[in-house]
Amino acid sequence: MSTSFSFGSFNWVCNSVPLSVCPLTAGRIDNIEPQCYARNINIGNLLVFQPATLVVIIVAVIMTAIMIYHIKTKYTAVGRKEMVIFFYMYFVTIIIEFFVISGIIQFASKPYPYFVAIHIGLIVSTLWCLVLNGFVGFQWIEDGSRLSLWSIRLSSLVVFLITFFISIGTFK
Repeated sequence: MSTSFSFGSFNWVCNSVPLSVCPLTAGRIDNIEPQCYARNINIGNLLVFQPATLVVIIVAVIMTAIMIYHIKTKYTAVGRKEMVIFFYMYFVTIIIEFFVISGIIQFASKPYPYFVAIHIGLIVSTLWCLVLNGFVGFQWIEDGSRLSLWSIRLSSLVVFLITFFISIGTFK
């Protein structure tokens, strides 16, 4: 397998890793499985891709819920409200990833590009929220204040919308 990259080509990455964006950007609707993949399972008439990944996602959902609970019980931690926003965003991101990666939303269906765009938008905005949480400790804005919380929420929403529209524009 060649490791050469070319602009706009995701073939090498998509042959190595099952990503949600691969059926949309690599023109691989007929051949969506990478060369190295976990066994797929058939439940009823639904072919479920990457069952091992789905188990890890379920564990991540449970662990995220536990972390959110423990963060909410700490009252004196710096930036705890801001960090809870990050964990909520991460929680939603992995739920959407569960549906997009598993094949529950069919790869050739019309809503699939929109779910992938939502997934990519959530990934980018969640990382943006994490970066902003890194600045909370510097106390430029008092942590837990309305200004701090709403600046993180609104800027993450703007980043999500920009990424979503760029993704949809790319897929269409």
